[in-house]
Amino acid sequence: MIISKKFTLECAHQLPHSTPEECETYGKCSRLHGHSYKVHLKVRGDTCADGWVLNFSTVSDWAKENIENKCDHYFLNDVYPDMITTAENLATLWGKMLQEWLNSTYPDRKLYVQEVEVWETEKCRAIATQEDITPPSTNV
Repeated sequence: MIISKKFTLECAHQLPHSTPEECETYGKCSRLHGHSYKVHLKVRGDTCADGWVLNFSTVSDWAKENIENKCDHYFLNDVYPDMITTAENLATLWGKMLQEWLNSTYPDRKLYVQEVEVWETEKCRAIATQEDITPPSTNV
């Protein structure tokens, strides 16, 4: 079973442009600009005895505390100074954060972040899948 929660953020960011080559890589996104981000969190797991995977408000509370309160109406480069704030990186980071929280909060349940979608515009989004968020372990 998969549950999902959507929310929006208003954020500014600027992709790096320390060299002419990087300016070409990031184009106009190397200038300071903002987005009306849409974020879609999807959690997969079995329903519990209460009949749900998780209470939707539980996911909302996590998102508010860990994403909205830290990012909404902020400059993402200040929030995440050691990361290039692409939609791909944000989706992966937020997915990993949510997965860590699920693991520590519900250690006896098998709950997984199925996907995190981060929409920068109506036409552009990045999707971090479970594989991106929790890569398969390698036995060495």
